[in-house]
Amino acid sequence: MSRLMPFISRQRGALAEIVKVRLYDFAMALMRAGSASDTLERALTLNRNALTCLLASRPSIKEDHEFWTCACQFNIAQATKNKDDITAAIESAEQILSGKAKVPERCVQGAKEMLNKLRGL
Repeated sequence: MSRLMPFISRQRGALAEIVKVRLYDFAMALMRAGSASDTLERALTLNRNALTCLLASRPSIKEDHEFWTCACQFNIAQATKNKDDITAAIESAEQILSGKAKVPERCVQGAKEMLNKLRGL
């Protein structure tokens, strides 16, 4: 993944857009697998891989892309309780709430809830 994702993110054109959409779909599958995971370590690995895929598939035609990136960061921060992970997730949620990261209105409430939980960590 570490070599494939930078390659994908540098691509341009119609094929790159198709790959980025599929990469987004793959990230969503990784997140679902992470939430169903039987161990915290496995869930963390799956969420980190999902975040890598989401970052590589930017810019995306999916309007909720930034929300799911924030959700991955939230999942990682909750699992690690690491200050840097928490800070990254807070910054991502704040970008959504400030309107700098455009997401559907339904996602704003989710970002608000994540931010409240992150501030409690």
